[in-house]
Amino acid sequence: MKEQKKSKNRLKQNKGITLIALVITIVVLLILAGVTINAITGIENVMEKAQEAKNKTDEAMVIEEFVMAWNSCESEYLEAITPNSSLYKSDFFTIENLNKYLKAKGTVQNLSYMDNTTSTAIYHRKEDNAKYRIFIEKGGNIFCKQETMASKITPENYGDKVNYSSPNGVNDWKIFYNDGINIFLITSDYLPIDKVPDESNMSTKNSFIASWSTAPSSLDINNQQLRLFQSSDQIVLKNEYANSRCVSKMLNTGVWESFKDNNYADYAIGGPTIEMYCKSWNEKGYTRIDYQNDENGYYIGTEEPLSTAVNLGDYGSSEEETGYYDSLYYPHRGDDDGTCWGYWISSISGTTWDYLYTIKSDHCGIGPSKYFASRALRPIVVLKSTVNANKENDIWILEE
Repeated sequence: MKEQKKSKNRLKQNKGITLIALVITIVVLLILAGVTINAITGIENVMEKAQEAKNKTDEAMVIEEFVMAWNSCESEYLEAITPNSSLYKSDFFTIENLNKYLKAKGTVQNLSYMDNTTSTAIYHRKEDNAKYRIFIEKGGNIFCKQETMASKITPENYGDKVNYSSPNGVNDWKIFYNDGINIFLITSDYLPIDKVPDESNMSTKNSFIASWSTAPSSLDINNQQLRLFQSSDQIVLKNEYANSRCVSKMLNTGVWESFKDNNYADYAIGGPTIEMYCKSWNEKGYTRIDYQNDENGYYIGTEEPLSTAVNLGDYGSSEEETGYYDSLYYPHRGDDDGTCWGYWISSISGTTWDYLYTIKSDHCGIGPSKYFASRALRPIVVLKSTVNANKENDIWILEE
């Protein structure tokens, strides 16, 4: 009897466990399991898994909060409809009513109520200061997705302007790539030489040229940090190779700190990697460029076997479909200012110890260049995954 009473007491106590507590417990276990697995596969996967787990937890809490408010509106309608059948249900499912029941948890900023199909709402949650798009299906099922810039941007938006301004005064940026979590911005034009950070160890001349007259003396990042910028752990930067030391400067986020607005950005680097460039280019719909890598670096091409250069069209070509006339990838064509012939890519060539990849402006394609070549910079800024933006007059306006 005593054991039965104890069991009943335990059951009563367990009734107090909410759905969100169960979700959080499951998420924590998933994170712990993910960390163990990803310790082997690299830091990038660990960060992605942790972010995914956090997003799922936030979304579960959002749904719980919104369901309570939605059901309260439903109850209010059912109580009112009994004596007066002429009432409209839409009169009860309003922004004002939902906010009344949400109280201090957050506010509904937009609502499209539909009787016979899916209703939608934008919910600004106070706890994480994030916006979520809520979907309420006709059958009563409710789900949500965080309202972020990454949830809105498609390849058709690559090249759109953004009102981002870096602390060092660079304020002309375009959307370069969306990996589904973060938005990658790139400078619309070559970087003026007065904005090139001293920490890069680059020499500058004319309007845009930034290169290394002498390669840096040592690596600036380790190979674990390198995993943030490449999907494979095969490539290893080697201190004895000049191109590795130069790329380590391009990928050292500390060197490019002056381009990072802490309100919006996670970090900045000196230029796109070969992976970023090819993914952006391919998603935009131009002739596909594939890449592979081994421990020495990257190989690229449009067909097997891959090599270290791709030429999709010569200077003066009239074929706009080649991508050569897309200013996102080619802000200049031909000889830019008499001496500058393209810009740096933050990746090493797989065949020679002193070559980095560059986008060459004299033709549509990618090729290796020595570290002292006359090239320009186009830094990349990686926006926070929580950043939201709306397009107004052809420019994406970042929300504070």
